[in-house]
Amino acid sequence: MYLITAKYFNDAERKRIEYIIKLWEDKVNIIKPPGITFLVDGKPDEIVNELASKISEKNIDVFKLDELSLNLEKGRKKTEMSFDVDVNAVEKFVGFVMAKRKGVLKRESKKPRIKEYSVYTNKGGGDVVVKFSSGEDGKGTTKETKLLIVIEAFEPALSYLYRIITEDFEYFKEGV
Repeated sequence: MYLITAKYFNDAERKRIEYIIKLWEDKVNIIKPPGITFLVDGKPDEIVNELASKISEKNIDVFKLDELSLNLEKGRKKTEMSFDVDVNAVEKFVGFVMAKRKGVLKRESKKPRIKEYSVYTNKGGGDVVVKFSSGEDGKGTTKETKLLIVIEAFEPALSYLYRIITEDFEYFKEGV
Protein backbone atom coordinates (compact mmCIF):
# COMPACT_ATOMS: atom_id res chain seq x y z
CA MET A 1 0.00 0.00 0.00
CA TYR A 2 1.27 3.47 -0.84
CA LEU A 3 0.29 6.91 0.35
CA ILE A 4 0.40 9.43 -2.47
CA THR A 5 0.25 13.15 -1.83
CA ALA A 6 -0.55 15.42 -4.74
CA LYS A 7 -0.32 19.08 -3.83
CA TYR A 8 -2.53 21.60 -5.61
CA PHE A 9 -2.61 25.35 -5.54
CA ASN A 10 -6.04 26.14 -6.93
CA ASP A 11 -9.44 24.59 -7.50
CA ALA A 12 -8.71 23.67 -11.13
CA GLU A 13 -5.66 21.61 -10.11
CA ARG A 14 -7.69 19.90 -7.35
CA LYS A 15 -10.36 18.93 -9.89
CA ARG A 16 -7.71 17.53 -12.26
CA ILE A 17 -6.32 15.36 -9.46
CA GLU A 18 -9.78 14.14 -8.49
CA TYR A 19 -10.53 13.32 -12.14
CA ILE A 20 -7.35 11.22 -12.43
CA ILE A 21 -8.20 9.38 -9.19
CA LYS A 22 -11.68 8.66 -10.55
CA LEU A 23 -10.17 7.25 -13.77
CA TRP A 24 -7.90 4.92 -11.80
CA GLU A 25 -10.46 3.72 -9.22
CA ASP A 26 -11.47 0.77 -11.43
CA LYS A 27 -7.87 -0.18 -12.24
CA VAL A 28 -6.29 -0.22 -8.76
CA ASN A 29 -7.67 -0.23 -5.24
CA ILE A 30 -7.79 3.44 -4.25
CA ILE A 31 -8.90 4.30 -0.73
CA LYS A 32 -9.53 7.88 0.30
CA PRO A 33 -9.07 7.71 4.06
CA PRO A 34 -11.99 9.05 6.08
CA GLY A 35 -11.31 11.54 8.83
CA ILE A 36 -8.12 13.53 9.13
CA THR A 37 -4.87 12.25 7.63
CA PHE A 38 -1.57 13.73 8.75
CA LEU A 39 2.12 12.86 8.83
CA VAL A 40 4.22 12.75 11.98
CA ASP A 41 7.97 13.18 11.63
CA GLY A 42 9.27 11.14 14.57
CA LYS A 43 7.75 8.61 16.97
CA PRO A 44 3.92 8.80 17.00
CA ASP A 45 3.41 7.06 20.37
CA GLU A 46 2.43 10.06 22.48
CA ILE A 47 0.09 11.64 19.96
CA VAL A 48 -1.57 8.24 19.30
CA ASN A 49 -2.10 7.75 23.06
CA GLU A 50 -3.68 11.18 23.35
CA LEU A 51 -5.93 10.51 20.33
CA ALA A 52 -6.97 7.15 21.84
CA SER A 53 -7.98 8.94 25.03
CA LYS A 54 -10.36 11.19 23.06
CA ILE A 55 -11.74 8.81 20.38
CA SER A 56 -12.07 5.06 20.05
CA GLU A 57 -8.80 3.30 19.24
CA LYS A 58 -10.72 1.36 16.52
CA ASN A 59 -10.87 4.67 14.65
CA ILE A 60 -7.09 5.17 14.65
CA ASP A 61 -4.76 3.65 12.06
CA VAL A 62 -1.00 4.21 12.03
CA PHE A 63 1.20 3.30 9.08
CA LYS A 64 4.96 3.55 8.75
CA LEU A 65 5.97 5.14 5.46
CA ASP A 66 9.19 5.25 3.49
CA GLU A 67 9.45 7.90 0.81
CA LEU A 68 10.11 6.54 -2.67
CA SER A 69 12.17 8.50 -5.14
CA LEU A 70 10.30 8.99 -8.39
CA ASN A 71 12.26 8.39 -11.58
CA LEU A 72 10.00 10.32 -13.92
CA GLU A 73 11.35 11.70 -17.16
CA LYS A 74 9.57 13.98 -19.54
CA GLY A 75 9.50 12.85 -23.13
CA ARG A 76 10.78 15.06 -25.92
CA LYS A 77 9.69 15.46 -29.54
CA LYS A 78 11.25 17.73 -32.15
CA THR A 79 10.19 18.93 -35.54
CA GLU A 80 11.78 21.26 -38.05
CA MET A 81 9.86 23.37 -40.54
CA SER A 82 10.71 26.01 -43.08
CA PHE A 83 8.55 28.78 -44.49
CA ASP A 84 9.08 31.02 -47.50
CA VAL A 85 8.21 34.16 -45.56
CA ASP A 86 9.97 36.70 -43.39
CA VAL A 87 10.95 35.65 -39.85
CA ASN A 88 8.78 38.42 -38.36
CA ALA A 89 5.64 37.00 -40.01
CA VAL A 90 6.47 33.51 -38.74
CA GLU A 91 7.16 34.87 -35.26
CA LYS A 92 3.74 36.56 -35.21
CA PHE A 93 2.11 33.29 -36.25
CA VAL A 94 3.97 31.41 -33.50
CA GLY A 95 2.57 33.95 -31.03
CA PHE A 96 -0.91 33.39 -32.45
CA VAL A 97 -0.63 29.58 -32.16
CA MET A 98 0.65 29.77 -28.60
CA ALA A 99 -2.13 32.21 -27.62
CA LYS A 100 -4.69 29.90 -29.26
CA ARG A 101 -3.30 27.00 -27.20
CA LYS A 102 -3.22 29.18 -24.05
CA GLY A 103 0.57 29.16 -24.01
CA VAL A 104 2.37 31.47 -21.62
CA LEU A 105 5.71 32.95 -22.70
CA LYS A 106 8.28 31.94 -20.07
CA ARG A 107 11.46 33.28 -21.70
CA GLU A 108 12.80 34.66 -24.90
CA SER A 109 16.17 35.59 -26.31
CA LYS A 110 17.04 37.72 -29.32
CA LYS A 111 20.31 36.04 -30.32
CA PRO A 112 19.74 33.26 -30.99
CA ARG A 113 16.08 34.00 -31.53
CA ILE A 114 14.30 31.57 -29.17
CA LYS A 115 10.95 31.64 -27.40
CA GLU A 116 9.95 29.22 -24.65
CA TYR A 117 6.30 28.68 -23.72
CA SER A 118 4.43 26.76 -21.06
CA VAL A 119 1.27 25.19 -22.49
CA TYR A 120 -1.48 23.39 -20.60
CA THR A 121 -4.18 21.29 -22.29
CA ASN A 122 -6.85 18.89 -21.09
CA LYS A 123 -4.29 16.09 -21.68
CA GLY A 124 -1.67 17.72 -19.44
CA GLY A 125 0.96 20.41 -19.64
CA GLY A 126 4.33 20.81 -21.26
CA ASP A 127 7.01 23.17 -22.49
CA VAL A 128 7.38 24.30 -26.09
CA VAL A 129 10.63 25.86 -27.28
CA VAL A 130 10.72 27.53 -30.69
CA LYS A 131 14.03 28.49 -32.29
CA PHE A 132 13.90 30.81 -35.31
CA SER A 133 16.57 31.09 -37.98
CA SER A 134 16.37 32.97 -41.24
CA GLY A 135 18.21 32.75 -44.53
CA GLU A 136 18.77 35.32 -47.24
CA ASP A 137 17.74 35.09 -50.88
CA GLY A 138 21.10 36.33 -52.23
CA LYS A 139 19.98 39.97 -52.53
CA GLY A 140 20.25 40.63 -48.82
CA THR A 141 16.51 40.07 -48.36
CA THR A 142 15.39 37.56 -45.77
CA LYS A 143 12.93 35.16 -47.34
CA GLU A 144 13.16 31.74 -45.76
CA THR A 145 12.50 31.13 -42.08
CA LYS A 146 13.35 27.87 -40.38
CA LEU A 147 11.82 26.73 -37.11
CA LEU A 148 13.05 24.12 -34.69
CA ILE A 149 10.21 23.20 -32.33
CA VAL A 150 11.00 21.13 -29.23
CA ILE A 151 8.19 19.89 -27.01
CA GLU A 152 8.83 18.38 -23.57
CA ALA A 153 6.02 16.80 -21.54
CA PHE A 154 4.75 13.61 -19.99
CA GLU A 155 2.44 11.36 -22.02
CA PRO A 156 -0.32 11.72 -23.15
CA ALA A 157 0.31 15.48 -23.25
CA LEU A 158 3.51 15.07 -25.31
CA SER A 159 1.87 13.33 -28.25
CA TYR A 160 -1.18 15.58 -28.10
CA LEU A 161 0.84 18.83 -28.02
CA TYR A 162 3.07 17.59 -30.83
CA ARG A 163 0.07 16.71 -33.00
CA ILE A 164 -1.93 19.93 -32.51
CA ILE A 165 1.07 22.25 -32.83
CA THR A 166 2.42 20.58 -35.98
CA GLU A 167 -1.11 20.64 -37.46
CA ASP A 168 -1.33 24.40 -36.81
CA PHE A 169 2.03 25.03 -38.49
CA GLU A 170 1.24 22.76 -41.44
CA TYR A 171 -1.97 24.74 -41.95
CA PHE A 172 0.02 27.98 -41.92
CA LYS A 173 2.55 26.53 -44.36
CA GLU A 174 -0.20 25.55 -46.80
CA GLY A 175 -1.70 29.04 -46.62
CA VAL A 176 1.57 30.84 -47.31
